[in-house]
Amino acid sequence: MRLAIWFLALLLAAGLAATPAVAQDRYMAGLGNNPGAPVGTPLVLPAGVRLVSVKGFDNDEDCKETELGVGDEELCLTFCTEEDRSFIAHIPAGTMFRNLAGEIFDRMKREGKSFQNVIVVEDLNIFIADSLCAHLMLPPSDREEAKRKLRAQRAAQGAPSPANPGLPSGGRFLLRAMCLNQQMDVPGEGAEYALGTVTSHPKLRLVLDAAKGRKIQDSGAKRLLQNAIWDVTEGYGLGQETLARLRALPAGR
Repeated sequence: MRLAIWFLALLLAAGLAATPAVAQDRYMAGLGNNPGAPVGTPLVLPAGVRLVSVKGFDNDEDCKETELGVGDEELCLTFCTEEDRSFIAHIPAGTMFRNLAGEIFDRMKREGKSFQNVIVVEDLNIFIADSLCAHLMLPPSDREEAKRKLRAQRAAQGAPSPANPGLPSGGRFLLRAMCLNQQMDVPGEGAEYALGTVTSHPKLRLVLDAAKGRKIQDSGAKRLLQNAIWDVTEGYGLGQETLARLRALPAGR
């Protein structure tokens, strides 16, 4: 009887000791070499706005309408609106984009490779206008003419074109972000992505909070922030010194 009680106590102690590790593992899905989709809070776009596609940037000049974000990983985001009106969409720091399976992705996976998931490292606001979903059905050569006719129709009706409050604007954006999987391939031709969640990982939140309001433009600052993210996602260990160095960067964002 005494032996049974001792054994039960040992099992309970082991279970309690394992709880933090299990909780931490839940946050590691989709990060580093871990399978699954990254864990976080869903990001909801304004009603009437659709994110049509998210693709790896492959030097498509059409995606250089508007550039935003910080990082070496580049995605081409295409939005459209159901109605002829403008919207402001907020993409907070910590928003993640997860790669999707496709023909090229499957081939790379068989070769032991895959595309990275990526994370936005600064708060972004974008102005989505002149990007009707109906126009996306037209051949690329006809889209600008359709937009021109729509603007002329507004003018004839005395309706002003949407006023931009000074935000990055358009329907297609080149987004720069940072890597969540150091050993995987950069987003490139054939890489397709979906809007994921806003990270709930406690240590990634520490990194993003330390970098908030800091100037992350030169290569040294970007490398410091990317390495801090990898310290979390690759299990290298995030140190207080790294967080202090991020907080010590010049203000600028």
